[in-house]
This record gives sequence, structure tokens and C-alpha cells, in this order.
Amino acid sequence: MGLAVLALENDAAGQLQLTADTGTNPWYLLRFGKKVGRRDGFDDIDDLVHTTALARNPRAGWAFDTRVAVRVPASLVREAKYAQLVSFKDERGRSPAYSAHVVLVLGAGDDRLLTFSLAAPMSVSAFETPRRVPCRTVAESFTLAPSLGDLLGQIVKLAGPVVADLLKPAGQLAGQPTGAGQPAPGMAGSIVDILRAILGAVAAPAPVPVSTGKSLVRPMSAGPATNRFHRPTYAVQQIFGIDDAILATMIGPVLQVLPQLLNAASQEKIQLRQANNKLVTDLMAGLDRRRMMELLAQARAASPGNPALAALNGLFEEEAAKAAQQPVAPVAGQSLETAPAPPAATSSRAALAFVLAQGVEWYGAPQHLFAKARPMAFRLQLEVGASGPKRPLPRSVVHLVVKDATERVLHQQDFRLLDVEPGKPVVLSMDPGDVSHLPTNVPLSVAAQLRWPGARPGSAYQASAITEVVLVDKVFVTGQGGPVAADQELVDMQTYRSFWNKVWESPTTQATPDGDGSSHWNVEAAIKYAVLFAPGQSANGLMETKGLTVAPDPESPVDRTEGRFKGGLELSFGEVNKLLPLWPGEQPLPPDTLAAVATAEFARHTAGEAIHSVRLKGGKRERGLVWAVPVFTLRDVHLGVVEATDESGQVTTVGRQEARFPVPSAVRVLTMKSEA
Repeated sequence: MGLAVLALENDAAGQLQLTADTGTNPWYLLRFGKKVGRRDGFDDIDDLVHTTALARNPRAGWAFDTRVAVRVPASLVREAKYAQLVSFKDERGRSPAYSAHVVLVLGAGDDRLLTFSLAAPMSVSAFETPRRVPCRTVAESFTLAPSLGDLLGQIVKLAGPVVADLLKPAGQLAGQPTGAGQPAPGMAGSIVDILRAILGAVAAPAPVPVSTGKSLVRPMSAGPATNRFHRPTYAVQQIFGIDDAILATMIGPVLQVLPQLLNAASQEKIQLRQANNKLVTDLMAGLDRRRMMELLAQARAASPGNPALAALNGLFEEEAAKAAQQPVAPVAGQSLETAPAPPAATSSRAALAFVLAQGVEWYGAPQHLFAKARPMAFRLQLEVGASGPKRPLPRSVVHLVVKDATERVLHQQDFRLLDVEPGKPVVLSMDPGDVSHLPTNVPLSVAAQLRWPGARPGSAYQASAITEVVLVDKVFVTGQGGPVAADQELVDMQTYRSFWNKVWESPTTQATPDGDGSSHWNVEAAIKYAVLFAPGQSANGLMETKGLTVAPDPESPVDRTEGRFKGGLELSFGEVNKLLPLWPGEQPLPPDTLAAVATAEFARHTAGEAIHSVRLKGGKRERGLVWAVPVFTLRDVHLGVVEATDESGQVTTVGRQEARFPVPSAVRVLTMKSEA
């Protein structure tokens, strides 16, 4: 698969050293520019400073490591702020893949000292004394490990609408008659997506962590993307080489068990506490394994030399062998008085669904928003097939659970219902006091499980559903625009001390065995510096520097520091808000608007880090310092204002507002010397 992943490794000795991963694409080039935007859903470097010649990656197509080291003279890209990798299938530029942009630190990569003209600062409010905080990278702050819950949520999201239409009365699907057990027009693609999600989790290689670079495939459409938060489409891998034609042969069997799959996935996610404790193959226990193996046998007969189909067939046979080898537990005698009630069986003829209004835009994508200030309720509807229950359920119980992205339970509640009619929504009203603690501007997973007694004494059935919602205040962010003014550097250290972080300081003179101290000191190190917002903090946080250095030579007259350092800065939304007067005509945002911007989601979209190498040396009477200061750009922020909600509190009508807010765009690294 063609890739385009670019990483900045070093920029010492007058050269930029980068690592480019092109996957199976053998040809590539690098682009360096002063601006970065979004076009057709992918990063686009603009105002180009330099473009390298088309080169060939000798490792392209290798089974494991397809990376290649690239070196570019720093003199050619000294004015550039961003870099991007573009890979191609051939020399003519077919099948391009575009990497995410890489930030190039503003500053010198040699021994010269950087100086500023300390102009008089503009009128800004006084800043809080900065905090000292532990060092953390962007990946450590915002990356979540892939879990089984992510897969279950994907399956439920895909399967929910299909099952709801499939189980509509009179065999009608979107107004069109369909034969029993046959997929309606437009449904086949959805079922193929569900199959791909299941089989991909079982058989595909381990997923790449979200903090690494991703391969982007450029859509063949014109027109720039209107929202910076729009996420591009990732390149889709085939599962053991199986394409849609093979997956389409499985649509019939999956159609029969789709309600069980949906209920099983929903129920599994409700009860999930630790995502890594179970295998995804547990979901496939209810599928018609025999039928699927027959279809695989037919496919293997048509293509006997296909190793992919053989591997998939071996997977099913291995699972069946494991199930057959499991010992049968002995049956223990129990009295009628102490025998526990049998667990509720997952219904195969009914599915539960949330009834929600159309989503509105939130950070560049449609989302189901609920107004925090309004009474909140959820509407559920039980859909049944031709053989499902037609009469109202006399007694039933709904168990509702609300979780955050880490699977932490925030709220759970039981609702006892009477005479629930299939096909008609029921309303679960939430007590305002019970949900007042739920966070705003954070995706929340809401799971519901409906249980009802069966016709046979002691029997019970259940159906489950899951959806994702976000609670918002009166004003919230819908998206972010581009830069609207020139960058601002905080050149006055006395005024902006809370933004200046001392990354390194020269060591004190150490005595040598002969009684003389070290005559010189020297530092050569790569610095990884992260800049990210910290919601809820009133003051900036200066991260402590962590280093991995080479052991010094005690006999050397030079006190050398060689290795790698990492540090960073936690930005307070309130402190950054005070920087707005640096741009002519701008004033700090009012409290309600600032509260809409100061969210964890905004922090996740604006976090960044850069790598820069420093080289500095001096005598024992000189003091060396390395400082890092963020550079800010002013960007448009698109805001939504809640104007109307439905009876359940879901936002249906949104007004529009515009605001501007500074976000970090680069880092200035300063090397300084002074008399000790």
C-alpha cells in the first residue's frame, strides 16, 4: 500500500535530516513552504520555498521497513516553516499519497546566537506565575490505545440503521418492497462495511497508533476544504486480499444474523471494562459459521492458489477446534428455591434503536448535541421483524449507562416500563440533578439495554443499542478557519516570562583530579518540544526537561553534554486570551465565548510538537542557556449558538458566530551566552 509518512529527525551540521516512509510507492519528493492549508481534506503546503527532485526509494515494497533517510541542505529551506512528503506509484505521478505537514522550528541550527530587538510590548494584562509540571508529549496526552470497544462502537454505528430498516413492519425498507431475507438496494454496501470491520479486527495486522503519521489518499475532486477540522479518508487495506466481490457472497448469511450481531455488539460494549481482556472473535460466535465456511470453500475452489483465502479458512477451523476441545463443566444439583434465574437471551428477532434528530456540526463533523441547560431525555424504539413480538411488552426494564472515551462509567440508571409497543418510541427522562455532573464538549457513549420476560416461565430476552452524544453549553465550537493575521513572537522575556521555558543550562565547573576545573563546556543535543493547551488551568505550565545523555568523560577538559532532551509548555486558555491585543483591533474574548473555546477537544486539535538540534559551546567563565518560546498565529474560530431544541433536549437549530483566537504555530529556540 502506498504511504506518505514524514518525520523530522535532526537539523544539525547545516542539513535537515528526515525519515520518509513511502510504503509500496517507489517515487517521492519533499515540499517546503511558509504556509499550510487544507485542500480536498488533506494538508497542502503553500508559498513554496523549495521542492526536491523526484527520487526513488530502494526500500519501497519491502515486507517490513520501507523508510528511507533524506537529507536536505538547510540553506535551501531556511525560510520554510513546514515540510510535506508526496509519494507516487510511478515517475508520471500516478496514485499520489500526501503526508501530514511537519513543523520546522524557527531558529538557527549552528553555533551563532539568535538576537531579538526587544521592542516595547503592547498593552497586555499581567500574567500568572507559571506552574512547574511533568514533561509529557502530545502522543502521551491525547492518544488512546486501540480497544475492543472502538470496534464494537464501529459495528453498532454501521449495523444500527441497517437493522432498524430491516425490521420495519410489512417488509418495507425505505418505501421499497423487498423479498424476505434479501438485502434492499443500498444495504449491501453497509453490510460489506460491517464484515470488513469484523474480519479486519480478527485477521488484519495490529493497527498503527493514532499519534504516528498516516497515509492519505487524495480524492479526485476539486475545491478546497472549508473546515480545518475535516478529517481525510485513510487508505483502506484489503483483508487477506479479499475484495468486495468475495465479501458480497457473505451478505445473505450476515443478513439473517444482523440483529443478533447488533445486540451482541451493543451488549458487549455495555459490559466492557477492560478492552484487552477479550478477543474480537467472541463477536462471531453467533454467526452462521458453517454457512460462511461453505462460502469460503466455494471461493477457494474458484481460486485454489489463493493463500489469503486459505489463511482465512484456517482461522475458522482453528476457532472451531478450540471450541470442540473445551471440557464440558459438570452440572451441579440445585434446589428450586436457590436456583438462580437464567440470564436474558439476546433476541434474534428484535433490535433496539435510539431515536435521534439529525446531527449538527461540531468540530467539523456532524454530531448529536444536547443542551446542558435543558431537560434531557432519550427516546428508544424496539424494532421487530416478521416473526418478532407484535403485542406490547407488559413489563420491561431499561438499563442506561453513560461512559466517556476511557470507558469510565459517569452515570447509570434503570427505568421500569409498562406496555412497550414495538415500533413506537418510549421516552426516558433524565433527572437534571443526576446528569448535572456530566462534562460538556466531550463525546459520551450512551448504551441502553432493554430486558423483558419471555413466554416460557423463567425465560427472558434482551436487546441493546449504543449511540454517541455531546453535551454543549449555549455557545460551542463548530470548526476552525485559517490564519487571519501575521504571526506574533513574544520577544520581551520580562513581560512574557510565563511563556519562556529554559530547556537547558550549562553545568557548573567540576574539579578534575589535578585540581583544575573544566576549561570549556559544549552541548550538542536534539530537543523535542511540545506545546499544548491545558483546559481548566489558570496559569501556564513549564514542563520539566527530561534528557538521555552520553556519560561524560571525567578526564576530558571539556564538559560535554550530548544526547536528546524533551520538554514543553502547557498553555492556559486564559493566559493565551490575554495575548489578543498583540494584533491590532483585537480584544480578549468574553467569558462565555472563552468557555466555548477552552475545551479538551480544542486542545487536541491544536496541540503540536517540534524537534530541533542545538549546538553551543563556551568557556568556564561563560554561562550557556537554551530557551524555547512559542510563536502564535491568529485564527478564525467558527462558533455555534443553541437556538432551539426538541422535547428531549437535542439541539436542532444553531445560530452562527465568529471569533478569533491565538494558537501556537511554531517554536523559537534561543541559544544564549553570557558572562558567568
